[in-house]
Amino acid sequence: MHIVFSCALLQLAVPQPRGYVNDFAGVLDAASVAHMDSVIAEVRDKTRGEIAVVTLSAIGDRAAADVALQIGRQWGVGAKGEAGDRAKNLGVVVLLVPLKNHRTGTGQLFIATGRGAEGFLPDVRVGRIRDAMTPLLAREEYGAGLARGVDLLAQGFAQEFGVTLTGVPPPRGDVPIPISWIVVAVIVLLIATRGRILLLPLWFGGFGGRRGGWSGGGSWGAAREDASRMASTLTVEHLADAVGRAIGERLVALLLYGSTARGTHVPQRSDVNTLLICDAVDERLFEALAPSIRDWTRAGHPAPLIFTEREWRESATAFPIEYEEVREAHRLLAGKDPWQGITVRREDLRHQLEHELMGKLVRLRQAYGTLWGDPKRLGSVIRGSAPGFLTMLRTVLRFSGKPVPVRPAELLSAAAAVIGFSTDGLGPLVRDVEGGPALRLGRGDPLVPAYLAALARTAQYVTQLR
Repeated sequence: MHIVFSCALLQLAVPQPRGYVNDFAGVLDAASVAHMDSVIAEVRDKTRGEIAVVTLSAIGDRAAADVALQIGRQWGVGAKGEAGDRAKNLGVVVLLVPLKNHRTGTGQLFIATGRGAEGFLPDVRVGRIRDAMTPLLAREEYGAGLARGVDLLAQGFAQEFGVTLTGVPPPRGDVPIPISWIVVAVIVLLIATRGRILLLPLWFGGFGGRRGGWSGGGSWGAAREDASRMASTLTVEHLADAVGRAIGERLVALLLYGSTARGTHVPQRSDVNTLLICDAVDERLFEALAPSIRDWTRAGHPAPLIFTEREWRESATAFPIEYEEVREAHRLLAGKDPWQGITVRREDLRHQLEHELMGKLVRLRQAYGTLWGDPKRLGSVIRGSAPGFLTMLRTVLRFSGKPVPVRPAELLSAAAAVIGFSTDGLGPLVRDVEGGPALRLGRGDPLVPAYLAALARTAQYVTQLR
């Protein structure tokens, strides 16, 4: 491994690697380091994969994800290899920033996977590994916590390559969840939420942020560049063609919706959202769709929402806001027009609007109370909620019979005039949404109370609508 200093780290000095385990923060015990060194060496010997464990006492205002990415690139974690070589970019970086002065909530953990590992270490599995580590790390048992993570990562390598690792305990907590459990859980959630769990992403402004890895995947050397290049070449027309060929007459309609259809898409920030309606949903459908959806998601896009034709026709009462949003800004990519006979009742729309606004308001207040002294994390919460708030504003204007501007700044001004809230202080958030500088809050930033006041006033306004 080697390291090249880069301005991309914004002057963050990362020392040269010492080996597989790099305890620059000085928080690991010798026994844990020895165990991890042994396990990682065995992984490398038997699979050609690499795991780099790094502890840093501080990373300034850099995001742990960005630092982990830079470490992976600059240290060359994972073999370079030729095209088709399974060992190419077969690397993982585990980055830990320990608690500051033992204060809860000040530590950071990020597990970054190279392209060669992301297939068998997807976000869901990495999330479970992180969850298994967190209790130990919260007690500042850093050596034990990182060793637990390395063991689970090593199990992933072993399962993928069909090898046995002598230094790793047999799998226990990281076993696949039985499909029957998942089915039961989904049914319970559907009943409890009257079906609205299906479009949770729409409530909060699309499918959310980028992947826990690197902008939808990619190698250490060119992760973002590869994802961006693939996203630009794999268009929605390619997706429509691939899906059409895969499922043929089973396709009822494939829609593009959201910011891309509306004309407000921001590259590297906005998702390209699609919705697929089929004659039925069964195992054969998923098997047929798997290659095209895999290529689409590897390009950094979220997978399509999938409805049966019957579900689509019967769900307007459950998703009135979402249906109106998709109807207002969509493009038919394949199949027939799915809107014939679809009616959204005004009362259903008002009821969901009231419910969503009050829910968003109380959750943001809860976050503000929790993160009041942490402007960086609070800013992330507000950024994540902003697209959903704009969705609510569009819905209010439609409900009130007013024109709905396309651009976020004009939308905010028009909604403020109708609803009666001030836009003072909200400029940085609007510029972020429109693709300008990313929102960065300062301590006691006036944007937060201004945003909460606008949301509270909108919720109050909606309760008076009939």
